[in-house]
Amino acid sequence: MSVQSREFRLRVPSGYDAGRPVGLVIGLHGYTSNADELDSYFGLSAETERRGLLLALPEGTRNLQGHRFWNATEACCNFDHSTVDDSGYLSAVIADVRAHYAVDPGRVWVVGHSNGGYLAHRLACEHADQIAGIVSLAGMQNIDPAACRPSDPVAVLQVHGTGDSAVMFAGAGSPQRADSYPSAVDTAAEWARLDGCTAGPDLGASRELTTDGAGSRISVWSNCAGRSSVELWAILDGGHVPPLRSDFAATILDWLDAHAR
Repeated sequence: MSVQSREFRLRVPSGYDAGRPVGLVIGLHGYTSNADELDSYFGLSAETERRGLLLALPEGTRNLQGHRFWNATEACCNFDHSTVDDSGYLSAVIADVRAHYAVDPGRVWVVGHSNGGYLAHRLACEHADQIAGIVSLAGMQNIDPAACRPSDPVAVLQVHGTGDSAVMFAGAGSPQRADSYPSAVDTAAEWARLDGCTAGPDLGASRELTTDGAGSRISVWSNCAGRSSVELWAILDGGHVPPLRSDFAATILDWLDAHAR
C-alpha cells in the first residue's frame, strides 16, 4: 500500500473478517535499520497473526549518508535537517488503513525502537485522536514539554536499558539545547502528567524481558484519564539493543490491550 508516494507493507491476518473490526499495530524501526529488522527483533508478524491484528510496517526515508531515519525530534535522528513530515505521513498511513479495512479505533497502537521510539512519542503527542497507546524501546520524549499537547489520553509504555550507551537512561544535554533528550524516568513522568495520572510511580511486579537473565524494575503511574496508564520497564544493565525474549511482542501487546480505549 502507499500514501504520499511512499509505500508501506500491511500484513493482514489470515482470519481477517471485514465484518469484525480488529486492532492495528504500526512498527517503527530504528536509525539505519529497516522494517524487516524491526519486525524480526520484536517478533511482530507472528504475534499479530496469532491475535488477528493488522500490522503496518513503514520505512523511514534515507538521509544524505543513505541511512534510513525518522524525523522525530532534533535529538534523533534528523541529522541533515530534512523537511520530511514523518508524523503527518504516519497519520496518513493510519487513515489509509482505516479507509480500506475494519479497524477498531480503540486498538491502534504504535511500537518503535530507538529512533522509531522517539517517533512513537511524537505521534502520540500530535495524533492522540488516532492512537490509543504506544510502546517505546530506547526512544525518548522531546526535551521541550511544550512540543507535546495530546488531544486525548494515550497509554504509554517506556522500555529502556539502564546501561544503554546510545540513548542514555539518564538522558543527555540540557533543557536549553533542542538536541538534548530527557531521561527515561522524566519521559514516563511527563506522560503521567499529560494523562492526568494521580497515583505513582509505584513499584510493579518484575518481568522477564530478555534472554540474558537481566532483571527489570517496573514503575507504574495509575489513576489516569480514560483507560490510559503509564509504565516504565527498566531493564537492569540492559543495552541499546537488549536480547529480547521470543514472547516480547506478546508481552507488550497484552499490556496495550489491557489499556485499549
